[in-house]
Amino acid sequence: MTDHATVSAVSADGSIRAELVPGVNMICCSLRIAGGERLAQRTGLDAYAAQGSTMGIPLLYPWANRLGARQFRLAGKSVNLPTDPTRIHQDGEGTPLHGLAPSLMVWEVTESGVAHANAALQWDSPELLELFPFAHRVFYEAELEAGSLTVHATVDASLGDPVPVSFGFHPYLLLAGAPRSAWEVRLPRCRQLELDARMLPTGARMEVDASTAALATRAFDDAYELADATATFIARAGDRRITVEFLEGFPFAQVFSPPGADFVCFEPMTAPANALISGDGLIVLEPGQQHRAGFRVTLR
Repeated sequence: MTDHATVSAVSADGSIRAELVPGVNMICCSLRIAGGERLAQRTGLDAYAAQGSTMGIPLLYPWANRLGARQFRLAGKSVNLPTDPTRIHQDGEGTPLHGLAPSLMVWEVTESGVAHANAALQWDSPELLELFPFAHRVFYEAELEAGSLTVHATVDASLGDPVPVSFGFHPYLLLAGAPRSAWEVRLPRCRQLELDARMLPTGARMEVDASTAALATRAFDDAYELADATATFIARAGDRRITVEFLEGFPFAQVFSPPGADFVCFEPMTAPANALISGDGLIVLEPGQQHRAGFRVTLR
């Protein structure tokens, strides 16, 4: 049975509170400011644990978004992903999506304080290596300050294998207190990735300037490569504002807000969708190397 016990962190000024679930892939299932929930709950934590139906701020691991195949070779090893939905999440077309089932990834809390929580995941069990055959460690750090949550994840290739790095996060940020028609999003200067009919990158990119779009007339499911090492994405309505800052190690992003949704997602990604197969933008750590990536969500 999946353990849904949470670890809580509260900023020193008491303004913002996060709930994380180590037994369900360290998902941040709640982020409350001034007592109000700011993460879309969608079908809830139980559905996420059982089916990978995303909500809150999930870690998409060991890959983010879609893969174009179930069998492929990578870093000298063969990867064979099953069709079993209790082990591999998939979309309605049966395409592998957002990595392994979250209940397979159980984290050990290594440090927990008033305003922070750290955890570690050891990727060396037979079950995990059968699905992603690269032994490694992952470290998760969450820190709360006035009005903001900062998250870092570090992949550590210290167990002897090379390790492909293709993870991401998927923050479902609520447009609380204002209708979708009143919201606009601000995107930084970047390169938009062309996507095919399966929502997989073709490899083509188009330079786009920083821009603002009204959600009243625009929906998003778009992929980007950052033009700079850091970037800030903004959603706002009047004096309400959400920012997601890409601090380090996330050179790609997905922006997601389908028609009629009450949320917007600015998704930090270490590589574009399908990078484990295409190799586009993929980092492969040599034994002994690390990749650290971080982002910050600020609520006003």
